[in-house]
Amino acid sequence: MIAGLRQAATFVHRWTGLLFGPLIVLMALTGIGLVFRPQLNPLVYPELTRASTCETALSLDVLADAARGVHPDGALVFVWFYGTHGTSTMFRFNDNDSIYIDPCDGRLLGRQNRYGGLFGSLERVHKWAYLQGDKPIDLVPGSIAIAMTFVLVGGGIFIWWPRKLGALKAAATYNPRLRGLPKLRNQHTSAGLYAALILLATASTGIPQAFDWAGNAVCWIVGSPVPAGAPSSSQSAERKPLRINAAMQTVRKLLPDFDLAVIRYPAKPRGSIEVYTVDRTAPIANARNYLYLDTYNGEVLSLRPYAQASLGQKLVFAAVAVHTGQIGGLLGQCILLLGVLAVPILGYTGIVRYLHMRKAVR
Repeated sequence: MIAGLRQAATFVHRWTGLLFGPLIVLMALTGIGLVFRPQLNPLVYPELTRASTCETALSLDVLADAARGVHPDGALVFVWFYGTHGTSTMFRFNDNDSIYIDPCDGRLLGRQNRYGGLFGSLERVHKWAYLQGDKPIDLVPGSIAIAMTFVLVGGGIFIWWPRKLGALKAAATYNPRLRGLPKLRNQHTSAGLYAALILLATASTGIPQAFDWAGNAVCWIVGSPVPAGAPSSSQSAERKPLRINAAMQTVRKLLPDFDLAVIRYPAKPRGSIEVYTVDRTAPIANARNYLYLDTYNGEVLSLRPYAQASLGQKLVFAAVAVHTGQIGGLLGQCILLLGVLAVPILGYTGIVRYLHMRKAVR
């Protein structure tokens, strides 16, 4: 029974690795570049991120008008506003072009598409946005995350697990004296064992980020209610959408202790303005407070602070933070890096070992 299961698991593990291996290596390497983006982006693009320091910043409406002057076509969708001095304010339009404005004097600092530049290109590849148009979906990366989690990592551990517990130490130890196929097998299993926990954590936490049903499943498992969708606005043909400064005044009143505030205008007329903030004292980098405003009259439709989120919601927030390397600071990022560096080793040793075995059979 066990022997038959191992044989079937080996077949599935091998062919999943051969088919998905190159894609997984590509996603792992591009993903680790995004993990270190917070530290590297100001170094690579200081002209976009650094701004003047001042006691009082200009109105967001004034800054938005400056951004629209640079980008007259298209609709404004996102506003990134930081609570710290010396940081630019970013305005993103519906074609994914991002305009960076100095909040102190309204100067244009630069522009870059969401999928442009070094890190934008990494994000495009990691999310397969180049195959999915301007509105990428997460079907491809999410499916690969599932394959990696349950088939490659989980199946690999099942195949590797020795029949006798006393052999665990030997099976987990790298032996540099081996040669040929035994050496490749030893490299593959030892690297896989030490990287398994990191890769399992990284891949599995990417699933709720890719699929809504996965996040809802987490809530169901822990007995938490499924988060409600975004509320609708009162549609009015005569009124224009709420000005950004009016929305920000409500944000400052209800969520004053923010380090980052992101305002998102809806794509549909009945949609609401979505605002999420992250407090300066947030327990994790992804601990978001959500605020929904009526697009036309600014009425508060819903306020969902992180502190009042259910256990399921907090677990989903934490999963995103783990997947993006936002837990544990630089140490957490370096641990994630070590796990990712094992992926090319696993891919290489697995493929070469398979080719050697095919050659020996002939």
